[in-house]
This record gives sequence, structure tokens and C-alpha cells, in this order.
Amino acid sequence: MLDSVGHLLDLDALVAHLRCVREALVPGGVYVLEMAHPRRLHDRAPRTVTRWVQRRGNTEVRVAWGAEGDPFDPTSQTGAATVLMRITEAKGIRTLVDSIAYRRWTATEVEAAARLAGLVSVAWFGAFDADTAFSNDPGAWRMIPILQRPRMRRPPGERRRGSRPPPGHRARPRHARSVPSGAVIRKRGRPSPYRLMNAWGRTARCPSSICQIG
Repeated sequence: MLDSVGHLLDLDALVAHLRCVREALVPGGVYVLEMAHPRRLHDRAPRTVTRWVQRRGNTEVRVAWGAEGDPFDPTSQTGAATVLMRITEAKGIRTLVDSIAYRRWTATEVEAAARLAGLVSVAWFGAFDADTAFSNDPGAWRMIPILQRPRMRRPPGERRRGSRPPPGHRARPRHARSVPSGAVIRKRGRPSPYRLMNAWGRTARCPSSICQIG
């Protein structure tokens, strides 16, 4: 949320992040991203709140994100935002200033990174509203992709463990081995009774080391 993925500055870092997400998701699980709208690549006007105040007891914190003249390189889609934090408390006032690197991602880049990581995009929104699609309309002020780990597909004819067999299915006895008609079964060593089960479920007893099933 809050465009945290914007602090991943290149494709390798984004793909590595999404691969870790895929490992954490169960098949069919989804990952929701809130990102800056790509419109910000050309329109430098802020679309979100960049200044806010928090208070707790006698402590007040004022935060300002971004400042006039912060650098941005459109060729790499990266920039640096100045973050100013002013803390007022009983023992005085402190001011902290830092610079944080970020990147503006496009929808096609996120789609490509998701595919490389083994995820698929199932929906895109332009706001925290299911009725606002991701587009260039003024009402779409964010880029919110919904990424999913694909569900596992079973080979044709394979049943899920614990599911009921189809009608007419006859289960073979455990440890049973079907023997086609005319097969010759040889057993080395001392002659002894040797039990066989043919394909029709009948049991034959072989009195010798060589048994002919017909």
C-alpha cells in the first residue's frame, strides 16, 4: 500500500519481490498492490495528500513528502523525494530531513514482471472502488493491480485425493497385479504355491515354479 513497491528501482528487484509473493500465496491466492498512477510520469502535480499531522498526548508530528525542485529522471523513471518530519514534544522541537529514492512503474511493466514471477493479473482498478476501472480518466487516480497465483491444473482423468470415483468405476485390490491371458509367470528357487490374480479378479494357485494362466 501507499506505493511501497515504488521503492523497488529496477525490474530485477520487482520480479524478485513478486516471486517471494508467489511462494507465500496458496494456489488461487491474490496480491493487491496500490501504486502511483502512470500519469505522474508526465504530470508532476501531486494526486495524493503530501502533508499530514499526527498527535498523541503532548507529541505532534508534521510530515511533508516531496519538495519543490526534487529531481526526477524520465529516462529511468526514477527520482528522489525529500521527506521532512517536524516533531514537537515537551522537551523541544526536532526536525528530521531525508531523501528517499522511488520509481514510477507503468502497467505494462507490472504485467511483465508478474508473468516472469509466475503470477497473472486478474483485475485492474483506478481507485479503491470496484466501479472505477484503471484508465486515464480523471477519476482513476491510482493504479491498483490484483495479481493471482494460478491454480494447479490436474492432468485429464486424474482425480483429486478424497474425491469419489465416477459411476461404474471398479477399484483394483491393493497390491494386485493384473495378468493378461496366456502370460507365463516364472519364479526361481524352490517350488512353492504361488498365487496370482488375473485381470478378471480370479485367483489361481500355481503348484510349481512355472505357471501357465490361460
